[in-house]
Amino acid sequence: MIAIADTLSSDVRAQLGENLTVEDQLDRAAVGALLGVGAAAITNYMALSNPGCQYAHDPFPAPNGRFGGRPYWHPDRADEIRAWAARQPRVGVGGRPKRNA
Repeated sequence: MIAIADTLSSDVRAQLGENLTVEDQLDRAAVGALLGVGAAAITNYMALSNPGCQYAHDPFPAPNGRFGGRPYWHPDRADEIRAWAARQPRVGVGGRPKRNA
């Protein structure tokens, strides 16, 4: 989870909503853990979701916001994130056929 100081400005509190705190949010590491990948993979998924990139047709779910430049997602979006991953082709599945030896 994102480690942020307990003192948050009123605009940040409004951004989080009434019932959520910063500690309740999913950071890149937590989202990565949902998918069985590291935080760096989440950064890559986000970058590859830009127009003209690999996931542009089905972009990675956008973060709910950022704190200190770090993205966060609301925990109730975990199923949406898992569904995105399930729709993506897995590395090593399909692709080029094996050569006959």
